[in-house]
Amino acid sequence: MSKVIAEIIIPGLPTSLYYSLNGLEARFGDEARVQVGNRWATGWIVNLLSEAEAQKRLAELKKISKKENSEIKLKEIQNCKKVMSSIDFSLYKWMSEYYGVPLAEIIDNAIPKQQALRLQKKIFLTDDGRTFVNDTINFEKFKRRSPKQADILQKLFDEEQLLPVSSQMLSMLVEKGLIQVEQVLDIVQEIERRQDIAFTSSELNSLSAHQKNALEFLEQKINTRKFSSSLLFGVTGSGKTEVYINAILKTVALGKSALVIVPEIALTPQLLDNFKSRLNMPIAVLHSKVGTALRWETWQGILDGKIQVAIGVRSAIFAPFENLGLIIVDEEHDASYKQNSSVYYHGRDVAVMKAKFCDCPIVLGSATPSFESWLNVKNKNYH
Repeated sequence: MSKVIAEIIIPGLPTSLYYSLNGLEARFGDEARVQVGNRWATGWIVNLLSEAEAQKRLAELKKISKKENSEIKLKEIQNCKKVMSSIDFSLYKWMSEYYGVPLAEIIDNAIPKQQALRLQKKIFLTDDGRTFVNDTINFEKFKRRSPKQADILQKLFDEEQLLPVSSQMLSMLVEKGLIQVEQVLDIVQEIERRQDIAFTSSELNSLSAHQKNALEFLEQKINTRKFSSSLLFGVTGSGKTEVYINAILKTVALGKSALVIVPEIALTPQLLDNFKSRLNMPIAVLHSKVGTALRWETWQGILDGKIQVAIGVRSAIFAPFENLGLIIVDEEHDASYKQNSSVYYHGRDVAVMKAKFCDCPIVLGSATPSFESWLNVKNKNYH
């Protein structure tokens, strides 16, 4: 059986490299850890091909470099993992072609740096531990010998909250087979803990006639589950946020996810509190001030489908939703959507393309629409 070979791109290298998967399962866009010369590097799989095809391509490269034409022994990938959706991989390829930037640089700019949050400990009684606590005579003797350990067992048995416990104490109980300790991280619970915003109501607030018309129009677009681009034109204070919130509620009710992009200056605590208090669900917040570890774990939570709604600045457009049903770009005219360093792109335009790839509606909101969006409406490209 022919080996499967992965074509991998790595930031800073002018050409692709080829590595054997060695039985690993892989998809386009998967991140791979590979050896390049004497160092280890991170790259992304952009193609999967047979060993014969890979050798053919390498032979062509060797001819160009005027080296002897002979079979090349391919190194193996150390590991690979999913870090993006298939739709986002297509989006990155489009960006690379449209903006004239190497695909590896696009992906490296889009995906957050990896760093794990500190894991929380989940402690519970084993079957032997539960039996031991129920053994009144022996457990009473144990209480007199080791009162602190007995107190831990009793609290676990009664399902009471444990106070901080030393690792040494836990290790002693684990060795006795009375408890089990697992290191866990639930990103949804972590986001809820950090947000800590009281839920008010998801019911419709009193809407003006214009708001009702806009919401009804957007709900029609959301129900079709097809790409469309709409310009929501309303002066500051006209209630666009209320329309956004109710459109998101409709999207989530259909089992889809929603992404909200705002200018950096507009991402205020008041705006976030407004969304959090109305939606009654964990909301991923994505911007430069979010810690590296939390941002990476949030990224994974979105990729795994644990988070349905995200709000953030320009770079949040890369959030790897698999089932996106609505994209909102607020203040679409704002100049901060243009990235003018490292990788150059326009966040609003990338958002429109992402909506096309996801086949979902996008709403561009503004009190002073950009000339491009206004012209698209006039030309009937936007609604």
